[in-house]
Amino acid sequence: MGKAKKAAAIADKKFCKKIRTQVESILDDTEFDTMDINDPLAHKYVAMAVISNMIDWHTRCGVKAAKAGDEEMAIAWTRDAGQLQAIAKLLGSICVGKDDEVSELYA
Repeated sequence: MGKAKKAAAIADKKFCKKIRTQVESILDDTEFDTMDINDPLAHKYVAMAVISNMIDWHTRCGVKAAKAGDEEMAIAWTRDAGQLQAIAKLLGSICVGKDDEVSELYA
């Protein structure tokens, strides 16, 4: 691995650690814990919201790459958006209780 790639890998690890720390802080602040919110439907809604944001973000990145003429990256971003859509559909299809209206949309 070249020096530039090593430097990029180190930067990525630091960035990931920073993001992980920020997310842990948010979760600590909101006390979003299975013991605090003992309802799988709440966790499903949060997961669906996160996945939805990831779909939107990957789609926007794909469009941006396409506009920049980077066909390979555009395909990669939009392919990942499609995989995230499959994850959302799978999670959506899992019924977690009688009040789970989301699973009815995927039935």
